[in-house]
Amino acid sequence: MTIEEHNHLIFEYDEVDKDISSMIIQIAEDMYDRLMSQFELSDLEGKYTLTICPDIKTFIEKSGKSEETYQSWMVGNANRKNHSLCILSPRIVSDRSLDDMLRVVKHEVTHIALNALNPKDPDDMSMCLTEGIAVYMAEQIYPNQLDITDYPSVKELDNEEFFYEHDGYNYSGVYVGFLIRKYGAKAFRNVYAETEHFDDYLYDGYEIDAIKSFGVR
Repeated sequence: MTIEEHNHLIFEYDEVDKDISSMIIQIAEDMYDRLMSQFELSDLEGKYTLTICPDIKTFIEKSGKSEETYQSWMVGNANRKNHSLCILSPRIVSDRSLDDMLRVVKHEVTHIALNALNPKDPDDMSMCLTEGIAVYMAEQIYPNQLDITDYPSVKELDNEEFFYEHDGYNYSGVYVGFLIRKYGAKAFRNVYAETEHFDDYLYDGYEIDAIKSFGVR
């Protein structure tokens, strides 16, 4: 594995992914800079290592999964405990475009950069909030898949099983994105840091307004 240290992250990649590594490094570092500016973040103590995994075996090892818990849709992972994040090499992912995989890089970088706002493990926080901001910042929202008449609520998306069964990534991205659009980056920052609560900004019709803000009528 080749190891490179940059401004915010350490990158690890196999020789077979050398051509794509420079693009991923640039995307990740630029995303980190954007997050620091938009949400007034401080840099984390001790750099995280982002591994571009050349095969599924490496991904399972780096992500802390097992062969039993790994699922084919898993292409990115951020691990606070191990100070690491990883993505599958776009070279071996057949069902997603290169652009899709670069959005995965942005998604995972968002997860770890926001650790500067809250010392909690993201697993102990609102799933709607932690996944929603990563989806929104990575531009992974798909308005054509939103339904303005049948949608989950913000609170329902904190249930992990419900989240996965009701397009939780898409809707959480919409709801958190709307929080930022309507109330600003400072409001999101306070909610993520838990000096305020998401509930403080919710009102009857919040979800519908959020969905409409992404062009759904």
